[in-house]
Amino acid sequence: GHDLAPFWPYLWLGQWTHAGKMTSMGLGRYSILADKLASPAALSTELDNAMRYHQQQL
Repeated sequence: GHDLAPFWPYLWLGQWTHAGKMTSMGLGRYSILADKLASPAALSTELDNAMRYHQQQL
């Protein structure tokens, strides 16, 4: 939903990096399924924004 908007880039990236709980035990894998995905350019922009925000918090 809209409340999760700031977290979508992290959630999307996490499905490829296996960032879920207990991944070392073979668990924690998840995938995001969507009927319609944002364009690659929009997704790239959001991911860049999220990474920039994360770096500022360090």
